[in-house]
Amino acid sequence: MKRPRWKIAVACFAPLALGLLLMKRSGLLERTNVAQTSPDHHDPLLRTRHFNSDLQTVSAAVQSTLASMSTYGRDWKTRQIRRDAGAVTFTSEVPVLMFIDDFTVTLQHSGDGTLCDVRSAARVGKGDLGENRRHVLQFLHAL
Repeated sequence: MKRPRWKIAVACFAPLALGLLLMKRSGLLERTNVAQTSPDHHDPLLRTRHFNSDLQTVSAAVQSTLASMSTYGRDWKTRQIRRDAGAVTFTSEVPVLMFIDDFTVTLQHSGDGTLCDVRSAARVGKGDLGENRRHVLQFLHAL
């Protein structure tokens, strides 16, 4: 017995459509090449972190964490550490296959601790298939 063509089409394309829907809901299909934390981000995983430690302690932890990070078997490289009154900014490069993404961690003294914001941005292209979001989440998890 022969199956109708429409049933074959549904059987073939339904998983594809479901996959695209899940990718859209997770943010992987967003046409952006930047991911960053903010205090009121719609994604709870990408909200500014607050640590109940002083700026110097969190700064040492960030420096240590950045030194231990790697992507696709290649180490992240910290290029600059800038200290201002009540703030520290770490600028790093993240290797992604043939490209380099820019990664920035900004720490700011808060009344009862330290605020941490993270930003990852691709140097090339208009979309990154969620790679920068993965960098941010990988770093925050390690920290």
